[in-house]
Amino acid sequence: MTALSRRQFLAGAAVVVAFDSRSGKWLTPAAAQSGSFARVPPLDGQLLTDAATRAADARDEGNIVTLTPAAVLRPGSARDVATMVQFCRPHGIKVAMRGQAHSTFGQGLTPGLLIESSALASIHSVGPKGADVDAGVLWSACVIRSCQST
Repeated sequence: MTALSRRQFLAGAAVVVAFDSRSGKWLTPAAAQSGSFARVPPLDGQLLTDAATRAADARDEGNIVTLTPAAVLRPGSARDVATMVQFCRPHGIKVAMRGQAHSTFGQGLTPGLLIESSALASIHSVGPKGADVDAGVLWSACVIRSCQST
């Protein structure tokens, strides 16, 4: 088995551009060419519907609950999260935020839009009084950075 680069992996993913509220389905560019659908707003990251991406986010940490999302957002910014939550609300699409997938009993799963917060992993500052980090940062990364700065 050969390892795929990130670019090769993403090339095989189905990127979403619209949502059909009548059928409740996300649409790829090819499927959205005809008809009037709710166009997905521009994003810094990616909104994906391919089977491999959805399956990778369909289980909780305890491997007790399985629930495959209709789409997965890999946000490129916090603005992407706000944009997609605002987009999903009027269409009745359920949204769940997934950190490092450590939840059990399916709390971090949804049949709607699953947002992978691990893509938001910037550490802005770490100091003796606290840390300013994005939603996807692991505690261990802050500890390592704090030790390196002393």
